[in-house]
Amino acid sequence: MIKEKVLKKTLYDNKDTMYRLALSILKSEADAEDALQDVFVKCWHQKTEIQITSDIRGYLMRVTRNRCLDMVKKHNRKYEQPGIYEDPMGVDKNAVEISDQVAWIDRFLEQLPELNQTVFHMREVEGISFEEISKTVHTPIANVRTILSRTKKHLRKQFNIINRIDTPNTLKKTEK
Repeated sequence: MIKEKVLKKTLYDNKDTMYRLALSILKSEADAEDALQDVFVKCWHQKTEIQITSDIRGYLMRVTRNRCLDMVKKHNRKYEQPGIYEDPMGVDKNAVEISDQVAWIDRFLEQLPELNQTVFHMREVEGISFEEISKTVHTPIANVRTILSRTKKHLRKQFNIINRIDTPNTLKKTEK
């Protein structure tokens, strides 16, 4: 059983990470907030059943991920990325390029299974350890490492294709 004060503090300390995970899966700020609220309510109602362990963060991430996947299945629709392109007026060129790259990464990740997307987000965006990711997605650590490696390889391959299309000189060199 977890005490109310401990639960409040734990939820508060992890809310940003949980929100970013929800947003990465749902691609909608409103839906991510709804998912997070559902997780908070569920944890609050089940506070007498939650056991205090050293891996409470992993538990919260797993509950958040599962709730998001349930929402995706329920709605059975594609979520859109909120406002990835901002008005470039007054924004330097590098910021626009980075925004474009993030948009491409999101598009390329959407081509992959949900597990690959989750592992990539948890490791590369959140910086979560392989051990915690392994516990959260119920996959052996070696498999998590393989999934991440293959996901990165897919992204590199896709970026190479885009770079060839964007730079006609590269195409001429490779055609010879």
